[in-house]
Amino acid sequence: MSPRRDYLKYALIVNVAALLLAVITAAILAWENVASRNLSLATGTLAAAAINFLIQLPFELQGSKDLDHVSTESTIDRSVPSIRQWNYTGTPSWRIVIETGASNWLAASNAAAFNTDRQVLNSDFVMFSLLCFLTVQEFDWQLRRVTYPSKGFGIATVVHPISKDKECSCFDENDLRTALAKSGNLFAGAPLHLASGKLRLPPKSTIEVDRKSIAIQNPVCRISWHLEDAPALLSYTKPDTGGEVPQLARGEARFETRMTGFNVEITYFGLRSQTGDIGKYRDWLSRVLADVHEWFESASSSA
Repeated sequence: MSPRRDYLKYALIVNVAALLLAVITAAILAWENVASRNLSLATGTLAAAAINFLIQLPFELQGSKDLDHVSTESTIDRSVPSIRQWNYTGTPSWRIVIETGASNWLAASNAAAFNTDRQVLNSDFVMFSLLCFLTVQEFDWQLRRVTYPSKGFGIATVVHPISKDKECSCFDENDLRTALAKSGNLFAGAPLHLASGKLRLPPKSTIEVDRKSIAIQNPVCRISWHLEDAPALLSYTKPDTGGEVPQLARGEARFETRMTGFNVEITYFGLRSQTGDIGKYRDWLSRVLADVHEWFESASSSA
């Protein structure tokens, strides 16, 4: 699932080389036929057009880069054992299902992981949650959301995938689970939910899943999440108790809460900065960025 080579780069190189060759050879012909006024004028016109084209290229085909940061927090309860966000109030409903399911799976299949390197346990957990965010919250790059206001039932929102297979790159559960396993993630075998059976990304997209990063790239743009390299902020206090630090029988802290985050980078490539569908790509990434903040950061601070 590595990035494909972009033929447009080669097209640009060939185009510029051919243009320069055309101007040079035309100038040679005009020089050797100096008596022809029309040939000289045509060569001058060709050279002027070529210069104008070359000047406009860097101005029109400009890329851009945006940076953001998403905070994450998870609590390990070593007595259960479990790992999860302590309070899911206000977060998307899928998140608690996914994260508690992954925690239960690991406790049943590899309980020792809760007593070894818990920094790695935490980072693998939030990486797994991030991937599942994509598969259940952003499962189609062209989602259509319809809101139904009701005086009796409140506001309901229905999400529809509208991308056809030819309009996207599809990744099924096996593709994503294989990528997770290859990265060494502890939760590679945990329940992986796909809201529509497949993850539908923009055409010619690739997805790279590493131990501490996920990147989606296509010929138009790239978005990547990199988990911070610095050690997570660590607290042994039981959340929402104001300072209580329960102990295990052997005298170690029962709870460990780690706060870290993702550095997010969005890049739009210059070669396709003026593509006809650029609006769709910008809408998609704006929605993904807003939704990933909601996924990880919208929990209520109340108990």
